[in-house]
Amino acid sequence: MSNATQTTKTMNTTQPQTLTSLEALVASGKLRNSHTSLARGYVSRKSEGYVYEYAGKFGKGFVLATPNFRSTRFYYVTYFIEA
Repeated sequence: MSNATQTTKTMNTTQPQTLTSLEALVASGKLRNSHTSLARGYVSRKSEGYVYEYAGKFGKGFVLATPNFRSTRFYYVTYFIEA
């Protein structure tokens, strides 16, 4: 079993499948926007981005990966941490 699967079972919030459900969790106060950074890689400009789970240095929560229109080598990573 992968670490992501184990993390899913231990988290209190439900995993958002879309950007809309992530925004709903932020609006309800279950998650807070921690910060945004850059990561090496590429996220398609045709999509709004994708959401995946995060458990690390800043706490537990979710990450939103969105395209960077100024670069094809880096994309934006926004951390949403449990409040």
